[in-house]
Parts: sequence; structure tokens; C-alpha cells
Amino acid sequence: MKYTILYRSNGDVLAVVSEQSDLEALKIGTFEVPDGHIIDSIDTSKEEHTAVSHATPMADIAKLMAEVEATKQHLEELNRKRSEETEEMRKAILANATMMATLAPPEEGEEDEG
Repeated sequence: MKYTILYRSNGDVLAVVSEQSDLEALKIGTFEVPDGHIIDSIDTSKEEHTAVSHATPMADIAKLMAEVEATKQHLEELNRKRSEETEEMRKAILANATMMATLAPPEEGEEDEG
């Protein structure tokens, strides 16, 4: 089987495709492609050709994992704030109970120390 090979002058192979009989019609270009995308085709309908691509499942997973991590950090922050507020509330309840105990009249049968 014959192959068409794109290679550098030092022999490094860059790409291998099935045999192309019309080598003169082949084009070489460099295109911007988003991370995690696969190139589908080259849009040649305009003067400046552009790559047409789509996201791979791995790109979607990476995005979802980043969102999960951000959500996890947000939840940790909310839990920290809730713990602080709970501690403040506990102190306020304790202070209120102590104040109420000092203001309550002595029960019958108890003597006033004052």
C-alpha cells in the first residue's frame, strides 16, 4: 500500500495519510483550533480559510471537572461561614441564658444572698 507522508527535511514524519495522487493540489496551512477540539474540515468559502472543529468528550469532561471543583470550593466557603455563624449564635445563646439566669427572681424556698 502506498502512503503520502508529510515530513521535514531532517526526516521527521509529521503526518501519514493514504496515497494522494494529486500532490500538486494539496494545501498546507496553520489554523487556530480551540483546546480539546478535533478538526473536521477547512472552510475555504472565504478568502481567509478557517478550521471547522468540534469539542471532544474529553474537553467536555475537563470543563465539567473544573465546574465541579469550583462548586466544591464554593461549598467549602459556605460551610466555613455557616460554622462561624453557628459559633457566634451559640455564644449569643449562652450569653442570653446567663443574663436571664442572673435576672430571674429566686425560686420560692431559696434565700436571697443579698
